[in-house]
Amino acid sequence: MNFNFGAFWSQLGVVADKNPFDKHFDDPELKLQTLLDDDLIIGEFKTQNQQLMNLQSHIFQNLFLSITFEHMRELVSYVVVEPENDQNSKRAFRYPFYACELLCCEISKVTDSFFPKDQEESDFTLFKDLLQIVEQAQAEVNPVLAGYFSKVFQNIYKLKQDEVLNYIFSDKGENFIQKLINQISSKSLSDVMIKILCIEKESKNDTFINQRKDILYNLIKQLNRTENFEIPGNIAIIIHELIVKAYAIQKSDILLQELLGTQLSQFIIEQSYHENHYISAAASSIVHALLHLVYQDQIKLEDDEANALKLEFSDCLQQFHDHLPQILDYLRKDTPLLGSTKFKLIESIQMAIKLPSTKISIKLAEQNLFEVLNNLVRKFDQNNLLHSLYHRIIVNLVESQDKVYEPLIVNIFETNNVVEFMLHCVFELDNDNGKRKGYLGFFIKLSQFLEKVGEKNQYYQKFLEKESWNLFKEKFYIKAKQQCEQELGGYTKDTRIDHHQDNSFSKEEIQQKYSDFLQNDSAFAQKDSSESSMSNPFDAFSQQSFEQSTTPLDQLFDGFEQQTSQTQFVQFDATSQNAWDQQFQQEDQNTKQESHTNQFFEAEKQSESDYWKIQHTKDIEQRAMEEFDANF
Repeated sequence: MNFNFGAFWSQLGVVADKNPFDKHFDDPELKLQTLLDDDLIIGEFKTQNQQLMNLQSHIFQNLFLSITFEHMRELVSYVVVEPENDQNSKRAFRYPFYACELLCCEISKVTDSFFPKDQEESDFTLFKDLLQIVEQAQAEVNPVLAGYFSKVFQNIYKLKQDEVLNYIFSDKGENFIQKLINQISSKSLSDVMIKILCIEKESKNDTFINQRKDILYNLIKQLNRTENFEIPGNIAIIIHELIVKAYAIQKSDILLQELLGTQLSQFIIEQSYHENHYISAAASSIVHALLHLVYQDQIKLEDDEANALKLEFSDCLQQFHDHLPQILDYLRKDTPLLGSTKFKLIESIQMAIKLPSTKISIKLAEQNLFEVLNNLVRKFDQNNLLHSLYHRIIVNLVESQDKVYEPLIVNIFETNNVVEFMLHCVFELDNDNGKRKGYLGFFIKLSQFLEKVGEKNQYYQKFLEKESWNLFKEKFYIKAKQQCEQELGGYTKDTRIDHHQDNSFSKEEIQQKYSDFLQNDSAFAQKDSSESSMSNPFDAFSQQSFEQSTTPLDQLFDGFEQQTSQTQFVQFDATSQNAWDQQFQQEDQNTKQESHTNQFFEAEKQSESDYWKIQHTKDIEQRAMEEFDANF
């Protein structure tokens, strides 16, 4: 915890003679390690920065006057240079952390040291030192140092964006970009690449579009690297960032047009069915994101043409068309799990269908798309994401009423009769001991949709007049529909689809049964209360006024015996009676017999009363349950 004691005591009105951190500046040979060893250093940097803005701090000025340019270079080295194995733990952990925090303080003197105002006389040595992290001899950069570097770089980029881009894309950058791409397995370094590639519109600088196109090309070509599974994933993250922020990035249309071109789109689509799962998952997500962006831009082109990207996607769609046989073969592969790759490929097919293309529809029908989808739905019977996507594809095709989709409509209803497919799945329900399948809910939705469409379209109506549809209705749909449309409380757990009992009640019947239940419960409570009024033996004593009575103790027992003889609930044996006699005799010997007797019986009365209340409640619950079971 970093705490500024000087600021704390000053807030309380106590002024210390000297700030404890200020003592370091008395040493003319001050070393940076001395400051980093002091836990107050970060607090002094940040707190004193606020005071400096109010022109109240001299300590902060003294601090930076005491830190030389060599000290700054040393700070940077802690962030980017991996320590030797024989160095102490401070050099490995403490100094890099503190150096990163100090360099990330948004203080002009810190950021100005990376890009001095006199640029003609400076070679930006400090910033050049910072970029040396990609020069590591190891195959992969240290992940901890990469995180520190990314934080420092992004902080400088936020304050000095123009200077950073000018340096990186100039000869002074010395191929920093290519070296950064080689280290793209680091997530922290991929975040740095996002900042460089996705230049926000707020920038006043040159867009460096040619250099950024080269970055994009080189990144995509690294997509099939297999030495590290994180490489394709990080590249996909960078491309997704470009796509998501497409309308906020400078010249994004040019970069995206490069992705949609023949060369890159072909390469990405080829990797989408790669044998390596990590590569295929990353590539298929990029394909889907691109097609989704194109679809959204087509909608924006109709609503807001001025702000649309106006992307040309014919080359990409052609490549997707040409690779559909390989994509569907990949979907036909027998795998224990559906996987993200297959799901993204199906989503990509859905987006390609939405773009409308006659060539795509014909090709998908030739490859028997819905045979593949039906097999996947039946195999992965608990994958609701897949079932929902399957349902949306069919609904979108039927609702479009576009002749472009006629080959796919034929593939759904004639080549692969969807009604017979659902009927087959329902028969599988019986063969699997009635185990409920996850796709049944979507079958209900799809059947309701087909019924509505069949009322307006004769083509679909003819499929609803066949024996397969009638059998499907009898076997599953009618009862399932009744359950879906029934009000809550209208059926029991025994009326599921795979059972034959049908207990249904109207709304009025349910209300009447509930009213009868309340009335019976009230009558029972009154009757039970009157019957059990003497069930508590201590009620006999409650009818005596102990506060005003001076009746002898023997007469009280006579009254007790007389009243308890009228009830059949409690009988005392001789042993219990003797115990009570001894208790009352002890109370009679007490000088405050009357008071103590009252307290004793009142306590016992309350205890026994609580017991009978509990018993009464249990009796009511038991009778209510018996009546409920009898009615239902």
